[in-house]
Amino acid sequence: EIEKVDIPVSVNKIGKYAFMHCKELSAILIPDSVTFIGECAFKECFNLKTVSLPNNLSKLGKETFFFCENLESIIIPSSIQSIGEYCFYSCSKLQSIDLPDSIEIIEKGLFKGCFSLSRFNMPPKVTHIRETAFLGCTSLLHLFLPESLASIEETAFAGCKCDFENNTT
Repeated sequence: EIEKVDIPVSVNKIGKYAFMHCKELSAILIPDSVTFIGECAFKECFNLKTVSLPNNLSKLGKETFFFCENLESIIIPSSIQSIGEYCFYSCSKLQSIDLPDSIEIIEKGLFKGCFSLSRFNMPPKVTHIRETAFLGCTSLLHLFLPESLASIEETAFAGCKCDFENNTT
C-alpha cells in the first residue's frame, strides 16, 4: 500500500478516482504544476492526514476528499473558485478550514459529518449555503453569516450548535 506520495512537477492533472481507496496514504505533496484534480481523486483515503493543494488549482471536484476520516489539515489556495458537493464529507478529524474569498456557494454536503470542525471562516461573498452543507458539525459553535447571503437550504445546519452573527448586529 502507498503511504506517501510526492507528485513530480511534470504532472499537470490528477484524474478521477486516481488515489481512491489508497487506505494507507497519509500524506501527499502536490506541486503547482497540477491545475486539475478530478472528482473522487482521494475518496476514502482513510489515513490521509495532511494535504497542500497547488496554487494554480481553480476547482475542487465533487467528493475529492470524501470520507478521508483522518484528514486534519488542508491548505486551500486562493486560486480556488469552486468546491464540489460532498468534497469534505465525513472528514471527521478536520478541525478548521479557511476557504478563499472567491467562494460564493457552499455546496451540498460540503462539510457534512465533519464532527471536529470547530473553526470555519465563511467567505465574504457567499450567496448560497446548500442543503446538508454543515449537517452534524457538532463542534462548530460560532459562525459569521455575510451580508451577501441570499439563501440557506434545508438542513444546512441541522445538528449544529452554532451561534450565528452577521455584520448588521
